[in-house]
Amino acid sequence: MKIFNPGIKFISLLFVFPFGLGLFCAAQNVLTTDQAILEALQYNYNIKVYQNEAAIAENDITPGNAGMLPVLNLNTNATLGQTSFKQSYTTGTELNRSNAGSKNANGNLAFSWTVFDGMKMFVVYKRLSEFSELSQLNTKLQVEKTIAEVLMAYYEIVRQKQILNVLDTNIVILNERLKVADTRVKIGNGSRSDWLQIKVDLNAQLAGRIRQRKVIEVAKLNLNTIMGRENVEFEVVNDIPLDYQPELDHLKTSVLERNTGIQIGKKNFLLTELSLKETRALRYPKIALVANYNMSATDNQAGFLLSNRQLTWNTGVNATWNLFNGFNQNRMERDANLRIANSRIQLEGVKILVQNELFSAWQNYQTSIEILNLEEENILFAKENISLALERLRLNNISIIDMKEAQKSLEEVQNRLVLARFEAKLAEIELMRLNGDLLKE
Repeated sequence: MKIFNPGIKFISLLFVFPFGLGLFCAAQNVLTTDQAILEALQYNYNIKVYQNEAAIAENDITPGNAGMLPVLNLNTNATLGQTSFKQSYTTGTELNRSNAGSKNANGNLAFSWTVFDGMKMFVVYKRLSEFSELSQLNTKLQVEKTIAEVLMAYYEIVRQKQILNVLDTNIVILNERLKVADTRVKIGNGSRSDWLQIKVDLNAQLAGRIRQRKVIEVAKLNLNTIMGRENVEFEVVNDIPLDYQPELDHLKTSVLERNTGIQIGKKNFLLTELSLKETRALRYPKIALVANYNMSATDNQAGFLLSNRQLTWNTGVNATWNLFNGFNQNRMERDANLRIANSRIQLEGVKILVQNELFSAWQNYQTSIEILNLEEENILFAKENISLALERLRLNNISIIDMKEAQKSLEEVQNRLVLARFEAKLAEIELMRLNGDLLKE
């Protein structure tokens, strides 16, 4: 036990050192997931496009756009002309004029207000409102997609940094082994060949560390791109938390109401039903109140009518009723009913797809958690094993092969643990996305 305790202390410092140093260096520039999400929602280009489309749809919800309000048009025209003529009459009179000027001005104020169109205007207004909500749902879907991309890109950086920490741990162990081997060679109790092999392994780890730093930089660039900003330097947290603990039975129920894709399918189905109502409204007469005010003025420098002024107005009711249009009305209604049927089929297909995706994500999550639990247990064994191996190395009581195997085992367990936690996080993000929990209301 006296030999074991120093090893435990050494190996504890060995694992804490890389993480602690990273926290110390990056404390002033740590980007949190909430900050990354907020910045992405503000600057992501795809989200901006969807937000503008939603704003257009919202702007279109007006009574005038639905045809509920009257229309008032002002029409005017004015003309100038010149006429040259020579006229002879039976009385012997002759009339000869050159470049006789003429002026003509007309004005018309036309008023029309559709007061009945088979209730189509109310259906159109409802459709505009529902389409606006559909645009908002499409924006929400893009927001959820972006949040998921941000989280996956963020935790990919964390994963790559943890892999870098594994390399740092290996480098610390190899340096310790190199120190022991160097001491043995100097006192004539070690093999130069063993020292050289350790040096080769150490250089390989150092080269891997350089490549891993490049991988981290590329991962950061990817997150910056998703966030819609230039390549800004930042650091991330050092852990991957797992804090979403839903029940499968609850998810099966809530996903049908909360999933954005299903909500979009329901909204599309409703829009096809409104389209049928619009088409059916064409069977009814269209009645409009109309009024016209007309003004005209004419001035001629020659001719029988030298000046004319007229002001007239009229009002009345305009009614139109399409009694037969070549059976096109029936065709349009059949088409509308088929679109409703298609929309219903698509909605059911989306529901089945989402439920299957939910089950798959749940299975992935459960599998990842089981693997994670095993690897967390394995890491304890591997740490204890490497600690014992290092103590035996100092006592010259372990072969180079056994020492190398102990270190390799630790490295493999560490990498599997990093991967298991990352995969569990990805499955968690997917579960949250499917259940509409990524976007905080």
